[in-house]
Amino acid sequence: MRCFQLSAMIRPYLEDRFDIDVLEMPDGNSPFKQLLWAKRQARHTIFVFSKAAINKLFASTVWWLRQRGSLICFDQVDNDHGVTSRLYADIQFCSSYAQLEKLRRHKKENPRFKGEPMLLLHSYDLRLENFTPRELDHARMVYFGDPRNANLKAGIEKTMDVIEISESDEMQAVLPRLAGYNLHYCIRNQDIAAPLSSKPFTKGFTAAACGANVIAHRRTEDVEEFLGSDYPFLVDGDRPDEVLSMIERAKHSYGDADWLRAQSIMQTVKTRVSPKALAQQLSTALKEFGIG
Repeated sequence: MRCFQLSAMIRPYLEDRFDIDVLEMPDGNSPFKQLLWAKRQARHTIFVFSKAAINKLFASTVWWLRQRGSLICFDQVDNDHGVTSRLYADIQFCSSYAQLEKLRRHKKENPRFKGEPMLLLHSYDLRLENFTPRELDHARMVYFGDPRNANLKAGIEKTMDVIEISESDEMQAVLPRLAGYNLHYCIRNQDIAAPLSSKPFTKGFTAAACGANVIAHRRTEDVEEFLGSDYPFLVDGDRPDEVLSMIERAKHSYGDADWLRAQSIMQTVKTRVSPKALAQQLSTALKEFGIG
């Protein structure tokens, strides 16, 4: 889904310089078919491989494309960059600042790691670009996503509505429901990430596109980068009572100075991951290689 939406997002801003297409590559069961595919591609092309494509990519395919003067970019999103160290990439796109920092540090410590880490942030679903929230006179909170990934224990779930969605093709059906909420719950269960993997702050980007504030945990990667250390609705501890206390505080702050400051911050978040911003990030990365 990332590759289709990313191409649609950046095309209006870059189509005067680049022809942007989404290509289908043969699966990973046949290196011969992939090689034939690679030989049919135009020379001097910029290839951005999605995480699904990277998982089935053969080294011989990459070699052939590079022999034809093409630039190879990997867009791993939340995959572990370490598992593809056997493959040569010119650019390792990072969908979060946390991932960018991890890769830069790893590359410094491991000079043989292939690919220059460059920023290409994740964003909200493109179908939210012209989203219009409903006008509310109080705070209404929602968790939007797979509830298995959220910290909803010890009565936390009872403080909000849950809109369950696990696949991107379910998005269109639930969009109208999101208009009725102005506070999104973004506290995930703690999980152990792979050394070169980071999850982008997608829940926050979705909330920003919906014109909603968020409740998030301070330790979540990229939270302070986007929201700032003084964002009013950050949770510091892990106890349920600490989370419940922040939920109560956020709900009761509706319309006051903290609520309005949070809204202003969320508007900035949306701007930072807008289609125009992503196009600029891609353009900046390519200019490092003398392209564009």
